[in-house]
Amino acid sequence: MGVNMRKISVLYRDHFPQIRQFFRSTSGATAVEYALLVGLIALGVGGGLTALADLVVGIFDLIVRETSDVATTVASG
Repeated sequence: MGVNMRKISVLYRDHFPQIRQFFRSTSGATAVEYALLVGLIALGVGGGLTALADLVVGIFDLIVRETSDVATTVASG
C-alpha cells in the first residue's frame, strides 16, 4: 500500500494549471478590499457613536442635577 506516483502525477498535471490560475487571479481582490474598508468604517462609526453616547449621557445627567437643585430650592423656598 505505497504511494501511487502515477495517480499523483495525473492529479498534478490535470489540476496544477487551475491551482496556479486561482492564486494569480485578482478578480475577488476588489471585493475583499471593499469589505475590509467597510469593516474599518463601521469600527470608526461605532467608536464615534460610543463617544457621542457618553457625551449625551453626561449632558442629561447635568440637566437632571440642575433641575433637581431648582426643584429642591423652589420646594424649600
